[in-house]
Amino acid sequence: MLQILLIAVAGALGTLLRYGISQTTRTFNLGSFAWGTLLANALGCLLIGVILGIGKEREILSPSLMRALTVGFLGALTTFSTFTADTANLFSANQMIAGLAYAAANLVAGFGLFYAGGLVARTI
Repeated sequence: MLQILLIAVAGALGTLLRYGISQTTRTFNLGSFAWGTLLANALGCLLIGVILGIGKEREILSPSLMRALTVGFLGALTTFSTFTADTANLFSANQMIAGLAYAAANLVAGFGLFYAGGLVARTI
């Protein structure tokens, strides 16, 4: 029961951070290009790289805290479904190049920051 509570609290915090990022980046949105989703997903990829690196390689975090951070916090912070909808909206608006650029930016940032997070974890 404690694990579920930890995941729920961490999820609420991840949701609030995602909402804050979306609200803060609204002024930067060009057309339908959703910078908030991109930033939240990129940040989540960096953080999961750090968390998994610290948790698995250094064994600093307990399995319970690892689940709360990855499933709860990062699960709420990042979202593939919103990324997909944002990309589809660009395609529907006949903004094919922007849609492809947005999809590529999410994937490149996601994988790049995931590995960068692992490197950060090794230096801690």
